[in-house]
Amino acid sequence: SKETMPKTVADRLVKLSQSENDISTVDITGGAPEMHKQFRPLVRKFKEMGLNVIDRCNLTILEQIPDAANFLAENKVKVVASLPCYTADNVEAQRGDGVFDSSIAGLQQ
Repeated sequence: SKETMPKTVADRLVKLSQSENDISTVDITGGAPEMHKQFRPLVRKFKEMGLNVIDRCNLTILEQIPDAANFLAENKVKVVASLPCYTADNVEAQRGDGVFDSSIAGLQQ
């Protein structure tokens, strides 16, 4: 089954973040958070609050969502991503054909 965060939970996260003075960074992760319908509203709200936002990003998603890279850049979201190796052959052996090139293209955006 798919697990997604309901809007009520997203709203509660914002309220909790507003009530806690010692929160400076929000780290968003989980598969491809950019695909979640609450991702952009959450990022905007957190940035309005002056918080740092980190997106633990699957780089291949940046090719699938055309304006994702621009959204992340415009909102000064820090992107954290990884590959299992620096060679295309090893990456594709572990993650599938085309993943290396797609990931590099995502980084270049």
